[in-house]
Amino acid sequence: MTEHRSLIRRWLAYEREVNAARFWTETQTGEEAEVEISFPYPDVVRLRMAPDRLGPPRNRLLVADSLPAFGFTFAADAQGLTLSTPFLHVRVARDPWQVRVTDGQGRLLFAQRTDDVTIAGRPEITTFGWETDPRGERRLHDAFALAPDEKLYGFGERFVPINQRGLRFVAWTTDTHSTSSQRSYKPVPFFLSSRGWALFIHSTARIHFDLGYRSTISAGFGVEDDELDYFLIGGARPPDLLRRYWDLTGAPPVPPKWSFGFWSSRCSYRSRAEVEEIAAEYRRRGIPCDVIHLDPYWMGPPGRWCTLTWDEEAFPDPAEMIARLRRQGFRLCLWENPYVPYGTPLYEEGAAAGYFVRDEGSEPYLIPGWAEGMPPLAVVDFTNPEAAAWWQEKHRPLLAQGVAVFKTDFGEGAPAGGRYHDGTPGEQVHNLYPLLYNRTVFQVVDEASQGRGMVWARAATAGSQRYPVHWGGDSRATFDHMAASLRGGLNLILSGFAYWSHDIGGFIHESDPALYVRWAQFGLFSSHARAHGTTPR
Repeated sequence: MTEHRSLIRRWLAYEREVNAARFWTETQTGEEAEVEISFPYPDVVRLRMAPDRLGPPRNRLLVADSLPAFGFTFAADAQGLTLSTPFLHVRVARDPWQVRVTDGQGRLLFAQRTDDVTIAGRPEITTFGWETDPRGERRLHDAFALAPDEKLYGFGERFVPINQRGLRFVAWTTDTHSTSSQRSYKPVPFFLSSRGWALFIHSTARIHFDLGYRSTISAGFGVEDDELDYFLIGGARPPDLLRRYWDLTGAPPVPPKWSFGFWSSRCSYRSRAEVEEIAAEYRRRGIPCDVIHLDPYWMGPPGRWCTLTWDEEAFPDPAEMIARLRRQGFRLCLWENPYVPYGTPLYEEGAAAGYFVRDEGSEPYLIPGWAEGMPPLAVVDFTNPEAAAWWQEKHRPLLAQGVAVFKTDFGEGAPAGGRYHDGTPGEQVHNLYPLLYNRTVFQVVDEASQGRGMVWARAATAGSQRYPVHWGGDSRATFDHMAASLRGGLNLILSGFAYWSHDIGGFIHESDPALYVRWAQFGLFSSHARAHGTTPR
């Protein structure tokens, strides 16, 4: 499919505003675009670009509704402009257009790539501008030069080498079904350079990264959005870069002290008798354990996942069970996902109130059930404040019984073709949905625990670090998958997350004793430790 490429070649005019510099630019085909450069902090530059004209700034992934504005000096000459703070100098060349960023000592941090072409003049990578496909859909691009020794870290929980230079991938939240691919439960559009800078792409849309894959001297990204918006952070040390990123997207709170103990889990304990037997055996053997987790069978068979109601035939008098476990020193965690089975009372209630993502006919958008015997599922629409409050209300009786925390599983399935309450296109809600979902549950747990909230979450995006803890999803019980899980955790921590775990022993299949011991050693040095899998752990 042929795409029309529009690359910014020069700026025609500029205007200095109180807190920003605005440029009116022209592409090689004569089209116009608007670019805005501002400094929310003295060591952070924000660049926004859109074909034709920019709209008001969007702060969808930011922790604050509005950002501070730092003053800058302004110097113009015949070749361009230089915008400066005590920590950064941003040079904007006029013709050809190029942005170069140096630090306070004049060391080059970042330079837009403008000249990576073949001897025939064809670009090796799409530079600053946009591509338009025959349907009229745009992908906005930028590219930057790679130094010979430059390394790139972060990008969320990716089960790949720590230095991701040379890779190409799409940031799109996915139920990965393993830990051995480039798919990710937690794609985060933030990365660190070994040359002392970081970049945060402020978009919830699908993002295409090329990190020196097509060209060995250039990296770039393309955003399926109507605006390109990114923050470049300067600072020599990774901790400084991460702290400034937290200023933008929020810092992770410290989870409650008890959560740092050992968690016991299985997919799945099926009855109260089994849970109490497990608890008694821990105490009989003198093995420390602080949390017991129940996967979905606490609600009954798959047709009731997720209704947030006990199967009291299998788990009679759950409040008394929880109290007894608490006297033995255990807290209880319950599984959930944000999908409601068609035909259940909870479905009927949510559908009548308009609390689910809708299809084109304004009916609940149904996604396939993910387990045998499960009906189609409606997706809770967390862009609707009333739906979020409704979902929180369903948790309060469980919290009143003594439930300590919820495993907020899934969240990767928000339909890109759905209609959402706040009008945001589904393509832009899909990656955002895990943040909205986990925020909703975190807040109600936080309320019940007097400010010591947490969840046990699988999916995430930028800003999700505000709602810990996260775990690494479904791995196979092999040494290769254990190593891949470790890589995923390291990449996630370099993406601004502080608390992370994984399934000790591997999720699928029996864990070999040698593997289980090694995985336990790794797990007990992670921030949080949970043994979990489809067979006894």
